[in-house]
Amino acid sequence: MVSYGEGIVGLKAMVERLKPEDKALFDRFFEIRSRRGRLVLPDQLKSWAEQNLGELGGVERQELVSVVNKFTFEGASFNKLRASRPVIKEENFDFQKVLEESMGSHLCDPLSMTSEDTFGRIKGKHCITSANLAKYDALHSLIIFKKHNPLEFSEELIKDYFSVASKWFVEASKHNKGFIFPFLMWNSLWKAASSIVHGHMQVLLRDESHFPKARFFRNISVSYNENFSSDYFKDLFRVHEALGLGFDVKGAKVFVSLTPVKEKEVFIIARGSNSLVSVAPAFNHVLSRLVKSGVMSFNFGAYIPPLEDDGSWKDFPLILRIVDRGSLSKKTGDIGSMELYSGQSIIETDPFGLAELLRKP
Repeated sequence: MVSYGEGIVGLKAMVERLKPEDKALFDRFFEIRSRRGRLVLPDQLKSWAEQNLGELGGVERQELVSVVNKFTFEGASFNKLRASRPVIKEENFDFQKVLEESMGSHLCDPLSMTSEDTFGRIKGKHCITSANLAKYDALHSLIIFKKHNPLEFSEELIKDYFSVASKWFVEASKHNKGFIFPFLMWNSLWKAASSIVHGHMQVLLRDESHFPKARFFRNISVSYNENFSSDYFKDLFRVHEALGLGFDVKGAKVFVSLTPVKEKEVFIIARGSNSLVSVAPAFNHVLSRLVKSGVMSFNFGAYIPPLEDDGSWKDFPLILRIVDRGSLSKKTGDIGSMELYSGQSIIETDPFGLAELLRKP
């Protein structure tokens, strides 16, 4: 029986205790490096370090773990001490005040103050679409929530947002021949690059080829199947499941990533249906628990198979990714040169603790 009490610093030991077939699969996917970072604290700094970072032994001998996916070359370095480092904060931050002061934006009155697509608007019970004024691509629109507060959501609301997104993809494709490659995203609040507080998702549709990251994962899954006669995403989930990081949630496969792009990254994978609405309960479950734990600003993206498929996307699942972008009160950015240029994300959250949180009913 694998014990998860040690968290990420005990990953190597956990892997050694896996069943032989699970260990072999882990070794196929990942490489681990455990290191100890050493330093010498001057006497004048010891009191501050102990007060702000914890026991001095853990500061002078830091336990570091890095994990790299051998297929995607996504990598993450974990060090819990990073969570205690000093950052610039906005004193007396009041989110409720932010909400009140942001009322009255264009998205609060979408019918009068937002543009519409040439084929009109798609209306749901709890949201409505609007063409994006500053587009990423030729077909790029918003799903504007009736709720001003983006953190005020439920399974019913998520289902409605996802349903309207699906209808927008179909309608946009109907009026724009050859546009069959969809992408759904949600930037929640300013730390996640949203320029407007009012709740909204974004939908895009492309022709000729899918968005680069979807193509990247599709090519990896095709190559993996050719080399191992197995399904990349099923095996990736199985590895995380064996370590206690993956579990079934309301009909979908959910796992806390060992190589997160940033803090608290969670994958949701659905098979047998490309319907966004079918995965809404699992998404709501994950997002609800993240928000209850203090997450407020996050990025979400969905890799969705093409609306029409010539067989080249056969067996590609619906993939949802969500990642925490940090406290709204912190002025310090969460992404630096390591993430942008080294390919190695610097992570302070232990994935095993996050997995325990997401398992709760």
